Amino acid sequence: MFGKKLLVASAVLATAVSTASYGAVANILPSDGFTAIPNSTGTNVMFYSGYYYSYETTESFLKYDLSSIEAPLGQTLVINSVAISVNYGASLQGDPAAFTQNLFYVSDDTWTGGAVQWANRPVAGETVVASDTRPAAWSNVNIFNSTPSLVSLVQSEADGDGTLSLMFNASGLVPTSNGTGTDQHAEYYAVGTQMAPRLDVDYSFAPVPEPASIGLLGTSLVYMLTRRRRSVA
Repeated sequence: MFGKKLLVASAVLATAVSTASYGAVANILPSDGFTAIPNSTGTNVMFYSGYYYSYETTESFLKYDLSSIEAPLGQTLVINSVAISVNYGASLQGDPAAFTQNLFYVSDDTWTGGAVQWANRPVAGETVVASDTRPAAWSNVNIFNSTPSLVSLVQSEADGDGTLSLMFNASGLVPTSNGTGTDQHAEYYAVGTQMAPRLDVDYSFAPVPEPASIGLLGTSLVYMLTRRRRSVA
């Protein structure tokens, strides 16, 4: 009889601390974004990576609302993997053999794309949280694959204010015209389209055990073990 009680109590305790199954994926389009261009008024509708038409470097910013993956009451959110999928809207100019995209964290979420220019753009961190090198001919691929740094960042922002801001730029390109008045760059679709840089988050939920319940279960187990030892003695 004691063995059955112990088995039941152990099963309940294990259930209280187990994690939910993996596999839920949220595809989140940016809620805001802009490309900051030196000496340019306003911001461009497209996102740019590389150099702008006037031989100016660019920094593109994206903001994501993570509220769709908020954990329900009694659960905690677990981020398993993160990727950013994108299609470019125009082929790379200048015919580079390859280029590298670099992704950085932006702690300031107060910016709005229509109000920001190069001079007052948000400050991005100096540490690359993800990077990806692509040949010139590519489309419809993950621009950033999952990294521990990116997973940790999304987890932190989802657990925090629920808003994620990022900046990306490119290296491996040069500000040299190819004869058509354009520099080496890639163009990406704007916010609000299905082709915009999309945050793909694989996540799960884990139950949050009630401290009082765990203590009660532990006390019950100790009590049953004590009774068992006394009966054996």
